[in-house]
Order: sequence, then C-alpha cells, then structure tokens
Amino acid sequence: MKSFITFVFFLITGLIVAQSVNTTLTYTYHLPDNKKDKAPVLIMLHGYGSNETDLFEMHKSFDNRYAVFSLRAPIPLSESGFCWYPLEILKDGTLKYDYKKLIESKKLILSFISNACRTFNLDSNVVVLFGFSQGAILSTDIAFSYPNKIKGIIALSGRLMPETQASLKQPINWQNINKVKMHFAHGYSDNVIKFEEAEKIEKLIKEKQLTNSKCSFYKMAHNICGEELNDIKKWLSGMLSTKPDLKTK
Repeated sequence: MKSFITFVFFLITGLIVAQSVNTTLTYTYHLPDNKKDKAPVLIMLHGYGSNETDLFEMHKSFDNRYAVFSLRAPIPLSESGFCWYPLEILKDGTLKYDYKKLIESKKLILSFISNACRTFNLDSNVVVLFGFSQGAILSTDIAFSYPNKIKGIIALSGRLMPETQASLKQPINWQNINKVKMHFAHGYSDNVIKFEEAEKIEKLIKEKQLTNSKCSFYKMAHNICGEELNDIKKWLSGMLSTKPDLKTK
C-alpha cells in the first residue's frame, strides 16, 4: 500500500512539473474550464515598479475562454516591485533608459508565449498582449517588430519608444502589421506618460491606414478607469467573435 501511495505521489508530481512553463520569468495564470478547444491566450504585462499580481484580478471580468498569464518583469526594484527595463529621470527632466534591457525582456516574453502555448496546448494563433504603462510600451514594440507572433494588443497608457519609431522609418510591410488588432487607450490628464504620446500613436495609425487599430481616450490620469475597463471587455470578446458560441461572464 505504501509503495502504491508513493507511486501516485510521484505520478502527480510529474504531472505538475510537466505543466510548468520553461521560463526564467515568474508568472501566475488561469486556465479556462472548457478544454475541448485550444484556448486563446492573454498575456498581462505590468507597469514599472509593479508585479504580476497588479493586473491579474481583472481577468475575472474578461471573456472566460482566454487562458490568462500575468508575467513578472525580470529586473527587481524592491521586494515587490519590478521593471522590464531600468529608467530614471535626469535633472534636466529627460528620461534615461536602457533599451538593450527592453530587447532582452521582449525576447523573454516571446519565448514565454511559445513555451506556454506548447506546455498547455493553447492556440498560438490567438495571442493577445495586455500591457499597462511600461508593459504597454513592450506590447507596442512587439506588435510592430514581431507582428506574426501575436493576434492583438491592448496598450494602456503607453507610448512609442524612439527606437521603435526609428525602426518604422525603414521599409516595412504595413499590411502585415495591420493584421495585428491594436487597442490603445490613454488618459487626457496623464502626468506620467503625457497625452501627446497617445496623439503620436493616433497620427501613425491614420498615416499608415492601420484599419485594425484604434485609440480611445478617457478623463483620467495614469490609471485604468471603469469606462476603459468595459471597453476592454468588449474588445477582448470581439477578438473571438468569429466563434458562434460567444459567452462572457
């Protein structure tokens, strides 16, 4: 009897280990109850100084068909605060940051997506990035540099990095980028990432005729408001609207 219990223990332990994503990133996740079809994927990326718990609870009000993963940025700032790349405000008001670290974080996120889809048998063709602030910046950068890797992004209170803007001046297949559905949102009174940054994105969308992209603006600062959250819920369900069995919480 003892040997049987030991066997069952190791069997269960093996299954738990097998369900761990091969990554150096810390994460928390929720899988949908319906496992008949490959689930679409929602990847949450928090802002500067936060962690993987910051955005995660929102998933409870989203379309329940998504497999949700909330990632912790790799660079520690404090016991509970992390960032995707270091930055500091200099005395003259300019922002100093390490773009090489952003690239490293971007590679970690892309690797996580591939490994998570393989580990949990998820739909790698429907991957949505959900980022706030610095997480939104990463989401936007990935959308423009690796449009074939994701289906859509929700970029809240972010901006286009100068390096990202520079890369867009090179010959680019804009039709390929337009396949990515992008939902940008920003607050008129954002005192962290100015509203002007959102206007730059809106201008780019119009100039390049990115018909699958949209910008929404709200009377708020550097945060997420109720109206914005309701719009996000609708947008996420709309990503799956081609399936007839649409069910939301």
